[in-house]
Amino acid sequence: MTSEELERAMQFILKQHAQLASKVDALAVKVDGLADVQRRAGERWERAETSVRALLAITESHEGEITAMREAMRESRAVLDRQMAKTDERINALIAVLEHHVSDGHGGQK
Repeated sequence: MTSEELERAMQFILKQHAQLASKVDALAVKVDGLADVQRRAGERWERAETSVRALLAITESHEGEITAMREAMRESRAVLDRQMAKTDERINALIAVLEHHVSDGHGGQK
């Protein structure tokens, strides 16, 4: 190999090295950008996860409240049914008294 060929080979190697270094630098910039995008996506994911967990807690709380309200409504309905049954008994007793009173000739006719 002549010194001129050696010089060209070294220039070629230096040029290739410079291109490679440039590409490595460009890739490093892209990797840094991707790392930033990944970091922001991770932060958004954490916020979304926190929000979903909060909604789940609220939902569970509401489910408990709804269950308690259903039970209270069942108990209120049972009390109301008992009171209505007593009222029906009283009305029926009153009707029986009135019918007896009317059938005994006390219907208000003179």
